[in-house]
Amino acid sequence: MRDSMKGENMNEKEICEKLKRFDEDSRWIDRHYDELKARYPHEFVAVLNGNVVDHRKDIKKLTKRLDEKYPNDANDIAVEYITPEKVVMIL
Repeated sequence: MRDSMKGENMNEKEICEKLKRFDEDSRWIDRHYDELKARYPHEFVAVLNGNVVDHRKDIKKLTKRLDEKYPNDANDIAVEYITPEKVVMIL
């Protein structure tokens, strides 16, 4: 999530709903990774409510388009770079 809660007057319930939706979209990407890598290799994929809403090779172009297409939700869209081999990061 890109600064989605910064400067907004949201209550705790709204914040939890946004975080839950973002988590669900991130998990959707994980479950559909094989399909995504076949269709969008070496691209950033944007997912909102379990749907691919855009994709681009250039992250700056993608975020600009998301800001234009989804002015109220752009900061809440899950975005992941799709590599030919799934990369797991342990933090």
